[in-house]
Amino acid sequence: MTVGGRLFDKYGTKSAAVPGFLMTGFSLILLAQITSTTSISYLLCCIVLLGLGQGLVNMQVNNHALQAAPLNLITRVTPMTNELLQVINSFSIAFITAFLSNQIRNVLKSSSLTIAGNIAFRNTFMLLTVFICIGFVLTFFLKNKKTNSNYR
Repeated sequence: MTVGGRLFDKYGTKSAAVPGFLMTGFSLILLAQITSTTSISYLLCCIVLLGLGQGLVNMQVNNHALQAAPLNLITRVTPMTNELLQVINSFSIAFITAFLSNQIRNVLKSSSLTIAGNIAFRNTFMLLTVFICIGFVLTFFLKNKKTNSNYR
């Protein structure tokens, strides 16, 4: 994302990560309101906003982590961060899937499948919003460093 890169180069990590977290959180709140009659255009707008927010956050935080590493260790840090991201993504997908399945199973005992699905997805998106809020707060603990010219 060129916008995120320019913000990062000019102002530092927080300048793109904060709006990225806000966009991601807002889109998850919007997604928590979907029902079985929600239009495709609404879903697409929410998903585009979610993707833009994640792009701003992920790129900036990854770049910040790479710049924190000493230059002689960059060849080791890059594959390690990629592997760490893959492992975290795998566990996250498994956790969210288990949470969603558990929500559907619990609500299905007292209501129809459609209502259970709506409630389960709302609860899952709200759980993700909580995680985004935690990440948003943690963003303010990042140090704003000037871009190191050795990385260009």
